[in-house]
Amino acid sequence: MVELPQQLEGFFSHGLDDSIYTEQIKFTEPRHSGMQFTGRSQYLGMARVLRIAMNMWFSNPTLTIILLRQQQQQQAPDGIDVYVRWVFEGMARHSEIIGGQESRYEGEFRYKIHPKSGLICVHEVTAIHPAPPTGIFATAGPLARWMGWLAPRGSLSLSK
Repeated sequence: MVELPQQLEGFFSHGLDDSIYTEQIKFTEPRHSGMQFTGRSQYLGMARVLRIAMNMWFSNPTLTIILLRQQQQQQAPDGIDVYVRWVFEGMARHSEIIGGQESRYEGEFRYKIHPKSGLICVHEVTAIHPAPPTGIFATAGPLARWMGWLAPRGSLSLSK
C-alpha cells in the first residue's frame, strides 16, 4: 500500500497505475451523486475522465494527503481499511480572466484492502466539503462511455 499516497498526490499529472486494484474494484460515492460501479476498466476510465475534466477546469490542481490511517475490517479480521484524508486545491481557469480565489475542498476516501491479494477492492468517497456541484457527476458517466473509456455493459449506476 506504499504506492497509494504517491498515486493520489500525483493523480492530476500522472493518472493511476492499475497494479494496485483488483479486477472487480467497487467504487461508491453515496453522499452527493450516488455514483457506483464495479470493475477495474470502469474505475480507471472514470479516473481518466475526472483527471481530464479537472485539468481542463482548474490550473495546477493538487491533491495533498493530510492523514493516512489503517484500521482492521470488522467483517474480515484479516482485511484492512485505509482511510485517506485529503485537500484538493486549484484555481478555476475562468478566474484567471475574471478574477477570483482558489478553490479548496477537503475530503476522505476509504479503501478496502482485499485480505488475500493485498490489492484495493473498494474505494468509497466518505466525505467531500464543501459539497461539489453534482451536475458534473451526471455528465461524467455518459461522457466516459461516449469516449470509449467504460465498457458498454452498463454497469455504471448514477442513481440518487
